[in-house]
Amino acid sequence: MNVFEKGLITLIACYGLFILLAIPLMLKKIPPNPIYGYRTRALIKVPELWFEVNAYFGLCLLLSSLFMGGVCLFLFAWRGLSASLFLNLSIVLMLSPVAVSGILTTVFLREKQSPTVETKENAHGG
Repeated sequence: MNVFEKGLITLIACYGLFILLAIPLMLKKIPPNPIYGYRTRALIKVPELWFEVNAYFGLCLLLSSLFMGGVCLFLFAWRGLSASLFLNLSIVLMLSPVAVSGILTTVFLREKQSPTVETKENAHGG
C-alpha cells in the first residue's frame, strides 16, 4: 500500500466518523451537554437554541465531509501531487470539515442572537 492509498483510507475513515457524529446532531437527538456538539455556555442553558444550532452544525459537518471526501477522491485519482505534498495537504483536508462547520455555525449563531432591526415601515407604523 502506497502513501496515497494510506492517506485516502485515513481521510475517508475520518470523514465517515464525522458523518456518523453529524447525524444525531442533525436529527436533534443530542441534548445539551458539555462534551458533544457545538457548545457554548449560552447554548447549554437554552435547549431550543441548542437543538437548532447543533442541527445546523451537523448539517454543515455532513455536507463538508461529503464534499471533502470528493476532493480527496479526485486528488487520489489525479495523482498530480508529490507524496509529501499530498500528506501535508491531507492534514488540512482532514481538519477542514470541522473548521468550516464551526465557522459557519458561529456565523449562524451570531445571526440568531443579533437583535432584529426594524424596517422604516414598521418603525413608522406603516
